[in-house]
Amino acid sequence: MEVTAKPKGLDYEQTKMIDGLLSPAFIYPEFRDKVAKAGGNLFFSGRRQTQIEEVSGTFVLVETDEGVTGMCPGGYGAQGYITTYNLKPILVGEDPFRVEKLWDMMHRSQVIGRSGEVMAAISVLDCALWDTIGKAREETVCSCLGGPTREEVPAYASALGYSVDPEDAAKQARLFVEEGYTAMKWFFRRGPADGVMGMKENLELVKAVRDAVGYDVDLMFDAWGGWTREYALKMLTRLARYEPRWVEEPTLTDDIDTLAFLRKTTGIRISEGEREYTMWGFKRLIEKEAADILSPILTYCGGFSQFRKIAALAEAAGLQVIPHDGFLGVLHAILSESPALCPIGEYLIKSNLRSQALLKDGLYPQKGVLKLPKRPGLGLELNEEIITSRRFLDF
Repeated sequence: MEVTAKPKGLDYEQTKMIDGLLSPAFIYPEFRDKVAKAGGNLFFSGRRQTQIEEVSGTFVLVETDEGVTGMCPGGYGAQGYITTYNLKPILVGEDPFRVEKLWDMMHRSQVIGRSGEVMAAISVLDCALWDTIGKAREETVCSCLGGPTREEVPAYASALGYSVDPEDAAKQARLFVEEGYTAMKWFFRRGPADGVMGMKENLELVKAVRDAVGYDVDLMFDAWGGWTREYALKMLTRLARYEPRWVEEPTLTDDIDTLAFLRKTTGIRISEGEREYTMWGFKRLIEKEAADILSPILTYCGGFSQFRKIAALAEAAGLQVIPHDGFLGVLHAILSESPALCPIGEYLIKSNLRSQALLKDGLYPQKGVLKLPKRPGLGLELNEEIITSRRFLDF
């Protein structure tokens, strides 16, 4: 189901993306030129730069013969791939409570289904099934998963889309602290193709933010896989004096040997897993000792069914799981696990303003803390009053 809305009070200046993301493909000048011509958006679309008059989103619904309907935001391309890879027929007529069986059938049916779009589609369906189970039981998904282990979790402010000009970033970092955040993550914009001056700009960002908030606030940084082995080694060595809590995706996700090398050589904690899939993918990261923190995306990695298994592998290996996610259903997963395993959650400030504009009751940190919704299932409900159009997609 695709819906659009014209939400009141959604500030364009708050939600527009000021800076684009670093990309591993920026080693090619022609690729950088194409991104620049598209307005600085990595995905060649003006969506992030145009003024927000309307917000749209796709939601996957799982309907049952007893009147209970599970729902999950559509995720990365899920709506099309549910049809393309014939996932709907696998679920029709099945018992939604047998979610482990359903996940296994969907996964085994896909000869190229271990990653990418098809796993995103399976993930979204799995999350919608868990929402169905929670609603049928009149319990939160967190309770269905065995939680909660606590009622709330600290959130870190994820500054995706904010200006990385040192002066701007320092000002915004201080505002985050005033709002109650005790941790925040910033995104690097420079990589190997930018040479020595680009490295200098990255370090200026780090210094400015650290000077602004001091050493009582945790700082994390994300390179979005955009660095090479040599460049990452130089950057991480220079970053050490600023004591980052972790650096996320310094190099390509598939280059596990380099991640392990950087982790051991620099002593900087590495977070990895945003673009990894299923327990088998995370098992490789663990076995290679390539990460200190695993950061799965719930709607990519296989849904709640796989998250539980990824978390178990991490706990047995003495690692932490801090999901990288703008889908706030992940709070149910975090609060179903030990605080030692999942000590903090990510809050994507700008992305969540957009994505929650379509929901009846959004989830926003209070003084840097996220509290578990008490509503059944995932606790997500569309705001019928602001929806201006609705189109049901034929899966």
